[in-house]
Formats: sequence, structure tokens, C-alpha cells
Amino acid sequence: GIHGEPGAETRTTAPVDELVADLLARMENAAPGYGHFALSPGDDVALVVNGLGATTAMELHVAARAAVAHLEGARGATVSRALVGNYMTSLDMSGLSLSVMRLDPLR
Repeated sequence: GIHGEPGAETRTTAPVDELVADLLARMENAAPGYGHFALSPGDDVALVVNGLGATTAMELHVAARAAVAHLEGARGATVSRALVGNYMTSLDMSGLSLSVMRLDPLR
């Protein structure tokens, strides 16, 4: 984690589409110990792809493309905003975080 907490797992290099799909699946997992963020087709969402410090802008944008494709394709959501950059870093830590927020249509 950003403060040295252990992560959910450590793995070898994998295709970005697979990694992003796994991260989003963890968010939607209703099992105990997982964050549960259920998306319904047609939900309007914002996506934040945060670099942890050493991940290049190009790599972050490739991950953003994969996340938007998954959210809009497999989940049927509409990504109205996508923010990509280094917003919360830890020196030169490798990796990224994804945040998905459902947008309120009244605001």
C-alpha cells in the first residue's frame, strides 16, 4: 500500500487488460474481505487511474484505456470522466491504483 501496508497480492508481469479486469473484479466482489462496489448497466461513473510514483504516463494511459473498455464493455457503465496521473504517490513506488465512483445524476 501507499504507506507500506501489504498489498492484496504480488504477481509477475501480466497483460494490462488482465490486471485491470482483476482489479475491477476485486472491487465488485461481495465476499467478506473484499470491497463491494456493484455496478449496473447504464451507471454513470468517474474513473481515477493513479500512478504510485514510478509508473510512466504512457503505462497509466494504457491502463486507463483497459479500465474504460472493461467498465463500458463488460459492465455496461458509462465513464463520463477519467482522470489519469500521479495524484497520491510514494516516492518511486511502481504500480497504480484504480478508483471508480458512481456519479449522481442530480449534481
